[in-house]
Amino acid sequence: MPTAKEHRAQAEHNEFFVATLQNPFWDWAVTATFYAALHYVDAFLMTKGIDPEFHPDRNEYVRNDPTLTKIRSNYRQLQNDSRSARYDVVPYSQEDVRLLQEELKAIKNLLSPLIPR
Repeated sequence: MPTAKEHRAQAEHNEFFVATLQNPFWDWAVTATFYAALHYVDAFLMTKGIDPEFHPDRNEYVRNDPTLTKIRSNYRQLQNDSRSARYDVVPYSQEDVRLLQEELKAIKNLLSPLIPR
């Protein structure tokens, strides 16, 4: 079971990956952006001793935890776009990724101060 610090490190690792990707791999940037958000959420949950194994379990916490509900729409947007990029073969652009990075920024701004380094 990864620690909160390890989840945070993975989130930062995914963010770095997105920052280094260039056209035409925008679908991978969308997916990695979502997984960065997922690891920020998991890192936060680990500070509470919670380690969700599956997306539906994590989504339940995002819907109901008083802190996570503040970023619920951001998280859902990233999750939905990631699914579209992976399974529906929706084309994404650099501008799409930039906009999704704003969703991630909202998540990171809220949770990062609550997660140990």
